[in-house]
Amino acid sequence: MKKIKTDEKKIVRLYQNGESALTIQKITGINYKTVYRILENNGIGRRTSSEQTINARKLGRGDYSKQKELASKNWQGRNNPRWKKIGSKRDNGHGYILIKTKSGWVEESRLIAEKILKRKLTKDETIHHINGIKNDNRLKNLFLMLRKEHKAWHTLDNLNKELKDIRPELKSNLITIS
Repeated sequence: MKKIKTDEKKIVRLYQNGESALTIQKITGINYKTVYRILENNGIGRRTSSEQTINARKLGRGDYSKQKELASKNWQGRNNPRWKKIGSKRDNGHGYILIKTKSGWVEESRLIAEKILKRKLTKDETIHHINGIKNDNRLKNLFLMLRKEHKAWHTLDNLNKELKDIRPELKSNLITIS
């Protein structure tokens, strides 16, 4: 069997006494990932989540109601670390830029079109990006369409690549309005 260093013995003993890898990190100053590697090298596997919960309760760490209460009081609105002010931008994960408004997150392209049209877009209306780049929200790249027209437009793209070359080229229909 492999010879265990003094620090490793301490880590193994702490873990076997119920301490978590994060607690061991705080005690020893050794990163928790390294703690897991040391444990693995010494034939000790990671605990399941239920074992972690049981150990936390045994050590008097299982009651999180006070923490939840503090978090709910202190993490509301601007105090929440994930809070974003109105006007903040983010990517929606599909390439579109979203902007935070009073009513929630809205696609930037829709906001631009609404500003030009001086009205809200209906649920049946959508904005097509002419060059296909979803975060390119220049006015000359936006085309207002009905959703069913937009779906048909992209269905042609997907079904027949040759039709894509012969269909008419779109130019922004929002520029003429502004």
